[in-house]
Amino acid sequence: MSTLTQAYRRKQDQPEALLRQIRYERALAYADVGRRGDSRRELSAIYAEDPGFEDVAERLGVR
Repeated sequence: MSTLTQAYRRKQDQPEALLRQIRYERALAYADVGRRGDSRRELSAIYAEDPGFEDVAERLGVR
């Protein structure tokens, strides 16, 4: 998770799609270690930016 967090902090000159993917991977990592609130926060932010991204809507229970 720390590697993903560091990668996400390097936002300058990074494509939005890459940053969104990093956030998604971090959300999955949070879920894997039982940090469901953090995972949901990340997924919600992704959903707000791009509702059709991966399986975010399904994971949030909105579809």
